[in-house]
Amino acid sequence: MDIVESVKPALPPEHRVGSVTSEGDAAARADLARQTGYTGAGVVVGVLSDGIDSLATSQASGDLPAVTVPADPRCQRGSGDEGTAMLEIVHDLAPGASLMFSGPSTSLEMIDAIDCLTAAGARVIVDDLGFSNEPYFQDGNIAQAVAGAVAAGVSYHSAAGNDRGKYYVAPYQDFGDGFHAFAAGDEINSVTLRPSQLLTCRLQWSDPFGASSNDYDLWLVDAFGGRLFVSDNVQDGNDDPLETVTWFNPGPSPITVGLAILRVAGASRTLKLLCEQNGPTLQYVTSDLGIYGHPAIPTVIAVGAISVVDPGVDNVEFFSSGGPAPIFFPTFVLRPKPDLAAFDRVMTTLPTGGHFNPFAGTSAAAPHSAAVAALLLSKNPTLSPAQVQSILTSTAVDIETPGFDNRAGYGRIDALAAINAVSVPTTTTRTPTTTTSTSTTTPGPRCVAGGCDDGNPCTDDACDPATGLPTRPEY
Repeated sequence: MDIVESVKPALPPEHRVGSVTSEGDAAARADLARQTGYTGAGVVVGVLSDGIDSLATSQASGDLPAVTVPADPRCQRGSGDEGTAMLEIVHDLAPGASLMFSGPSTSLEMIDAIDCLTAAGARVIVDDLGFSNEPYFQDGNIAQAVAGAVAAGVSYHSAAGNDRGKYYVAPYQDFGDGFHAFAAGDEINSVTLRPSQLLTCRLQWSDPFGASSNDYDLWLVDAFGGRLFVSDNVQDGNDDPLETVTWFNPGPSPITVGLAILRVAGASRTLKLLCEQNGPTLQYVTSDLGIYGHPAIPTVIAVGAISVVDPGVDNVEFFSSGGPAPIFFPTFVLRPKPDLAAFDRVMTTLPTGGHFNPFAGTSAAAPHSAAVAALLLSKNPTLSPAQVQSILTSTAVDIETPGFDNRAGYGRIDALAAINAVSVPTTTTRTPTTTTSTSTTTPGPRCVAGGCDDGNPCTDDACDPATGLPTRPEY
């Protein structure tokens, strides 16, 4: 006699993905999204970053599966470990996805790597790379390559940048001596360097690359206004609107220097001064208008950062670059950016106390978004990049200023809400049609038993009774 002892729900398996799982997995509700049965299986995710030096260690601990660097000269292994950390995050959230990597070190290699991963079959690509010599006010070569990848069917995700507090954007204003006034009566934007700290700052203005006829110089001065270095390239009609200064503090004590902008010739333009990511904070900064390059492309998902240890996970990190993205060419537009916010300050297997444990910055946030995109595509492979972007943004949890804002975009990513918004593609079954002949001719006898078969199962076989051969062969 059969006896039912208990009834329990049938639960999907939990995927064990190694010794460390990003806290962003639960914060994004990707763990719950996977319980619907979708893990990223069948989706190839490509990561672009510096390198994967610790790949073997992460694989040995079970935190990464096989990672392919395509056998294509446009892709390369790179050097460093930011790529390893990003791959671990993708694998934590989308353990079924196949992983690819390339580590470009120049802007030209970046373009090659984008094309390489696209050609190798990546449906999702994520990067955390920015090139400050790319145009700030128009779509440069990298941006165009990324737009091409999206047009080819790639859902592209990019770190919004960690530059807030390190950039200044404003129209040029002159109080009479040619130097830009950062504030009334102040033509110097001061910055303090720690001992052994390197400062690199770049100035661009709103002229098209390769066609600037307005000449600006960037000065680096000491605390007394004395000139330390001047970047004074001549812009006379066929040049880039770009000047760069670099300075190193060799002493044992902090020093304060200043940046000044001189208009040598030409018209007033909008200026942007940006000190590289690891540089110190400027005296005069702009909170918005900080996103540029390929994250500014409308079809790219630019991702800001939220600390996963923030009690409400509802405040964007202070350093996360703000939008919108000002584009002047071919026509002026303020592109709404970023698109989303995801999680940083998450754990990886890389050495504790280093840059990657916890892993902070929009570099950590972007792979969370890419992994959720892989979950969506594993449920419905027919989704276009535009549909993935629409689903992620429309299901995000609104944080910061109500509605879309320049800090969090549409809000905090929510993998469970996103995957629940995706429909499984329907399979269309084609029913064969049968054509009925209206001919009055009486079909001949089927002569298969007598060896007369014309080889076509869809026709009645007609045979010559004398020979037993088909009289209506079908070839």
